[in-house]
Order: sequence, then structure tokens, then C-alpha cells
Amino acid sequence: MFDDPRLKAYLEYLTLGTEIAVSAGGPILIGYWLDRKFDTLPWITLAGVFTGIVLFFFVIFRVVRKIDKKE
Repeated sequence: MFDDPRLKAYLEYLTLGTEIAVSAGGPILIGYWLDRKFDTLPWITLAGVFTGIVLFFFVIFRVVRKIDKKE
């Protein structure tokens, strides 16, 4: 579908913001929802924050490795 390599590279980086937002924000929102459901605020939310931080760094490391391989 995308024959132009420049367009493919552009789309890769365009989705990076969404990927970072979902990897960092998703666990936090799920943790908050579970805290409300089980009335354990703030413990599961804090676990979601730490999980989001770890996932965020995995995304960043993956992107850096991909950029390193291209150069």
C-alpha cells in the first residue's frame, strides 16, 4: 500500500505519539478504574503508574534501537 519508503518512515513516527500515550496512560487508567471498583485507592493506580513508566521506557528503547539500525 505504501510504496514510498519516505511515507512509510513518516507513518512510523506519526504513530509514535499514540503508542507512547497508550503505553503510559493505559495502565494508569486501568489502575484507577480498578481502584474505584475495589475501593483500594491509590494502590492499584500507583501500580499502573509504575507499569506505565516501564512500558514507556520499553517503547523509547525500541525506537532508539530501530533508529540506530538505520544509521
